[in-house]
Amino acid sequence: MKDSRIVPVLLSTILLTACTTAHSPNDTASRALNEMKAVPRPVPPKPDPRDLRIAELERQKADLEGELARLRSSSAAELDQSKARVSELDNQLSQRDRELAGLRSAVGDKDRLAGQLSDADRQLSAKDQELSALRQGAGDKDRLAGELAALQGSLALKDQELAGLKSDAGDRDRLSSELSQAKQRIAELERQLNGKDLELGLLKNAAGDRDKLVADLAAAKQRASDLESDIARRDHEMAGLKGALDQQKTSLAEAKDDLSKLLQAEVAKGNVTMKQLGDQLTLGLATTLLFDSGEATLKPGGSDVLNRIGSVLKNYPDRSIHVAGHTDNVPIKGRLAKKFPTNAELSQARAESARQALTEGGMSGDKVVAKGHADSRPIASNTTAEGRQKNRRVEIVVGQ
Repeated sequence: MKDSRIVPVLLSTILLTACTTAHSPNDTASRALNEMKAVPRPVPPKPDPRDLRIAELERQKADLEGELARLRSSSAAELDQSKARVSELDNQLSQRDRELAGLRSAVGDKDRLAGQLSDADRQLSAKDQELSALRQGAGDKDRLAGELAALQGSLALKDQELAGLKSDAGDRDRLSSELSQAKQRIAELERQLNGKDLELGLLKNAAGDRDKLVADLAAAKQRASDLESDIARRDHEMAGLKGALDQQKTSLAEAKDDLSKLLQAEVAKGNVTMKQLGDQLTLGLATTLLFDSGEATLKPGGSDVLNRIGSVLKNYPDRSIHVAGHTDNVPIKGRLAKKFPTNAELSQARAESARQALTEGGMSGDKVVAKGHADSRPIASNTTAEGRQKNRRVEIVVGQ
């Protein structure tokens, strides 16, 4: 900007100098022109981008200020229009409120009128009912008037009948007197009849009681006769049972004596025991006498003893014989367990062997029952060797 102002000043100076010299005007002008051409022309500088940006921003600012002024003017006008519209809407709203209040008042009047109408309907219904009742009453009145006329006619007829009856009043009194006397006579006869019925009932009851007593007496006599016969029969049976019992006791005592004599040596050694309890005799035989340890085959001596016992007991065929095998509680082990896994099998096998020996002595096999009880019925403690030895036994029970 400064270089552009230098050029006019320089031109002015040259022209002034030319005017003050003595040269002719044309020469002076030519020289000035030549000098101006000789002077180097300055190169215009490039514009500063910041200046351009400032100028652009100033133009934008001016545009914005104009737009703002326009907008302010426009907003003021619109605000006035909005205020006017608000005022108009307020007026319309007030008018609507007044209309709504009027409508609400009309609705209240409608409800009140509806209530009045409902009351009027109820009153009208009541009046209709009263009118219906009155109409029915009018019909009843006509009916009652007809009935009254009919009753008046009947009354006239009754008056006529009454006049006729009054003429017969004397006959009626006489007949009434006779009727009263007849009723009294009937009552008297009924009392007499009731008395006779009572006497007859007593007689019949007495006769019935007599017949019942006679029947009861006959039944009692028959019952007494039956009881006497029953008592006699029972006495006979008791006598027979007593005789049989005495005979059984005698036979059991005889069997015990025979066995005591037969087994005297074994009893003395403690290999055989005998115990009688009531009508039952129990022989206890130690297994050491009959079997080897863990075996069910009788030893020769044990077989001989059982044969002899069988030869005695065969003489008492009316007696039952039960052979019971018993063991201790020690389990069977080793090779013997293969043959007799438990004491139950061992005790049963030993009982069967003893039964067989008894039958070989002469007893009937169907009279002897064998049963193994293992260690379920000990007679001594199994905690000691002596007790276990006593528990290992075979019992022969002689019963009824």
